[in-house]
Amino acid sequence: MELKSISAQEHYKSMNLIFVAMLLGSVLIAGVFVFLVIANDGGLLPKTEEVLQILKVVLLVFILIIIPGSYLFHKKYCEKIDKKIGLDEKLTEYKKSLIIKLALIESLHYFNLILFLLSGDYYLLIIVGLLIFLLIINRPSVEKIISDLSLSFNERAKFRE
Repeated sequence: MELKSISAQEHYKSMNLIFVAMLLGSVLIAGVFVFLVIANDGGLLPKTEEVLQILKVVLLVFILIIIPGSYLFHKKYCEKIDKKIGLDEKLTEYKKSLIIKLALIESLHYFNLILFLLSGDYYLLIIVGLLIFLLIINRPSVEKIISDLSLSFNERAKFRE
């Protein structure tokens, strides 16, 4: 059975659809968690500073490891994509790498939201906002794809077809 090749524009549209779904999911769950904390008049855990401090340190360590790691992973993955394969295969591999990169950032977002839900510490919403901003600036664009994959002139033109 032969797999149907899809156009560069269709790949781009599917990457943006995945991005929008991840972003909307992040924003909606953040709204639900904020509502739950407000409705509960605070977090779900009793105010034990030791546990909250430990969880905040864990969050900070995760942020310091996962954000640079997601960028490094994406960069290295894109560099390893064979330049000799067709554009369809390149874009499929790029999409895989992008999804992993965005999912890593989103995992920090969810961990932070769970910490917020447990603690009721509104300062954690600043980190939520920053992580959503980080997702937004990682939105796929034709220019980023072309740059990350070092596409040839002919491959670049296929985005305009």
